[in-house]
Amino acid sequence: MTNRILIGADEAGYGPNLGPLLIVATAWSIPEAMGTEAFSEILQPTFRMEPWSQGCKHVPLGDSKQLYQPSSGLASLEAGLIAMLLQIDAHQALVCPTDLQIFRQFVMKSNCSSKIPTHGDPPAPWYENLEQWPVPTVVPVAEVQRLADLARTALQSHSIQLLAVRAAIVSESEFNASVAESGSKGQLLSATTLELVSSFCADEPRPVEVFCDRHGGRKNYLPILLDAMPNEWFVQTKQTSTRCSYRNTTMPRRDFHFTVGGDSFGPTALASMLAKYLRERLMQSFNAFWHQHLPNLRPTAGYPLDAKRYRAEIEATALKLQLLESVWWRSR
Repeated sequence: MTNRILIGADEAGYGPNLGPLLIVATAWSIPEAMGTEAFSEILQPTFRMEPWSQGCKHVPLGDSKQLYQPSSGLASLEAGLIAMLLQIDAHQALVCPTDLQIFRQFVMKSNCSSKIPTHGDPPAPWYENLEQWPVPTVVPVAEVQRLADLARTALQSHSIQLLAVRAAIVSESEFNASVAESGSKGQLLSATTLELVSSFCADEPRPVEVFCDRHGGRKNYLPILLDAMPNEWFVQTKQTSTRCSYRNTTMPRRDFHFTVGGDSFGPTALASMLAKYLRERLMQSFNAFWHQHLPNLRPTAGYPLDAKRYRAEIEATALKLQLLESVWWRSR
């Protein structure tokens, strides 16, 4: 049986002024004859955009905005994510019943250090020692293993395999330096996303089909495709109000789709979930750092309106700590 590759990419943290930008891509192998609609239908009985509960008969998989609400916490994201990450590294199993350290393992696999690299600014202290954070935080280990087994049985029965997950963690100072250079945070998002995707495509002999959400309202992706994959030439195959599609002119085939609201599709949904989970975990660290210095400071999610309130409250302390504004405040 010959296979082809599906890749889904998504982000979390594009709009805020505080905290990092997270971009994630996931790669899946499916039978070549299986269409994307059939793939989605196959997933539906086992993988659903429904919250996790103890003993539930599904693995949470879907748009992170539907699976995560601040009032309900990270449990549903965590349950689905760890179950899926264990499809890649099942041999590691759950080696520690209280501290899986999936976050540390994931960061290492993404070729990122636990101290996020910056463009010459001092490293932000809230990125230190992330490998010590316990995972899972809420979901019992036995429950994670049960969901992982459920996912594995469903995927293997249809010859579907989750191959890899990769992420780019763009710290505040990296974000500011990149935006200053390009003049556009949309350019940063598109270029970083396609850099992740092209790392999957390099030397891949099988056909690849890529699904991304629209990036900041952009409608023409041909220039950034050519920049990301300079050895390929692409032509547009579809242009509607909700989707732009492109295909390369050589073999093996490479199809790219940029879709409005595309993060309910399985590979993109998993990317969405992991990006959101990592972003929320990093914001927990960010808030904890400032709470040490300002015990009465209310936490923030980093979005513009509340970010202004937070900025006003931490500016004097940041100055005392000699933390440059570019380390903790995003320019756009």
